[in-house]
Amino acid sequence: MRILFKSIALKIIMLIIVLFFCHCKKNDIQEVFNDSPKYNKEKFISLDKLYSINVTDLTMIRPRMLLECESVIDFDENNNLYILDTDQCSITVFNNKGERIRNFGKPGKGPEDFNRPYYMILKGEKIYIFESGHTYKIIDLEGTYLTSKTMPVSNYLKIKLIEDNFYVFEGKTDRTFSDLDFILNIKGKILFSQKNQIFKYKFLSGLDGPYYEFIYANWILITDNGEFYFPEKIFNNYSIIKYDKEGTPLLKFKRGYKTKKYSKSAKERFYSFYKNSRDNLEFPESPPVVRRMIQDDRGNIWIIYGETYMDNRDPDYKNSIDIFSEEGEWLYSFKSDVITKNVMHNDGKLYVVSPIDEETYEQFIDVYEINYVKL
Repeated sequence: MRILFKSIALKIIMLIIVLFFCHCKKNDIQEVFNDSPKYNKEKFISLDKLYSINVTDLTMIRPRMLLECESVIDFDENNNLYILDTDQCSITVFNNKGERIRNFGKPGKGPEDFNRPYYMILKGEKIYIFESGHTYKIIDLEGTYLTSKTMPVSNYLKIKLIEDNFYVFEGKTDRTFSDLDFILNIKGKILFSQKNQIFKYKFLSGLDGPYYEFIYANWILITDNGEFYFPEKIFNNYSIIKYDKEGTPLLKFKRGYKTKKYSKSAKERFYSFYKNSRDNLEFPESPPVVRRMIQDDRGNIWIIYGETYMDNRDPDYKNSIDIFSEEGEWLYSFKSDVITKNVMHNDGKLYVVSPIDEETYEQFIDVYEINYVKL
């Protein structure tokens, strides 16, 4: 009897061990550490400018705006460019040559009017316009009204429509308005097996911490299949975690990174902006590591990191860009005076929203074609 008991106990222990290791293996995250880019000396890409679009008459990206350019810019399946003007409550459409082809919408509360619009998404033959009062309006590509729906969104930062679900990246604070959490929720026709909140990140600086025109929405990259990327630590660690569409970590890729303080010109520019501010904003010693992430047609992840020209407005300053593969391999690094943190990708092209000229108030979208050099 004792022998039988010992045998059963041993089998149970072995089963527990097997299940434990299977569970650990299932939840292990693959880590990729990069010492240097794969194409260190060879040229990996070239950017060829195609044209510029004058958008001076449109209200898009304001100075010190927390939202990204994707909130008001999107593309249809024919690669026409749509811009939501949040002041004029209208949408302007440009073709794939940069020519203005139509405009529709006006302020108001009618079916085809816009009531304080703040976010636009294109999906197929439909445009989703998020308006005041937690409502969104669905219109066709010509501006004809289709329907309206309600979806409560608080402190929205990024909204992406994937299949029938909205992936909503929000900022949530406590009752004292000091803490700040970034949360990714799924809203829409989610399955019963899915949870609404799939990601949460505590921003250690909080609402009262150092700040300098951080575009929080740029820190997350949500792909078209629902996978998403987010930095492991915002300010002092060059490490990106890839998650599946349900929020399970899949991959961590990183490289060596030495934290650099903001330049003197960036600091001077900060104090010139906020010297009369009532918020008593504190200047951060160093910029966030990740300033913007995009994904190109090859699946490669482009990361604009560190201080940017928009921080210091130094005409000779060049922004720093890294390109990683989907597997986390560091492919290429380069400096650029044309790519900024307000950049979007569509159909093998980069659409770069320039800062507003502080003297003429002009603003442009410069379009560049990505050409991968055959090695």
